[in-house]
Amino acid sequence: QFDLDIQEIIGNEKDCGIVIYEYDRIIKGEENLDKVKLRLYSNKLETNILERMEIGKLEDLKEVKVDEIDIQDYCGAVISIKYKSIKKAASNEGNDWSIIAKLVSIPIDNKIYIIWGSEEKFQILMDMIVKIG
Repeated sequence: QFDLDIQEIIGNEKDCGIVIYEYDRIIKGEENLDKVKLRLYSNKLETNILERMEIGKLEDLKEVKVDEIDIQDYCGAVISIKYKSIKKAASNEGNDWSIIAKLVSIPIDNKIYIIWGSEEKFQILMDMIVKIG
């Protein structure tokens, strides 16, 4: 069972991760399968953030959204948040939306790698996984 509290994307020490789905057949080229897995995971992350907002754990947040994008040749997504008010300590000063995480689904042979991370960590992890393929 996947525990979002352990793998959460909010927090300095938890800003990247990977989930690996393994199949008993070659799945590379089955575009719908990697899109479905990406949506499943991005929806879990979005739901987790929304639930935390509802119970008051993320008081400074106003909205969260997930946008599907292409990242290189793969299905990807970005999770963005909007703050209720801009604080001096916030790195997004002057912007409406701040990207807090990027996600990508990379099919290689019989596995789908779902990678997520802050903008700083995401590309490092993605480059490592792409080298596998």
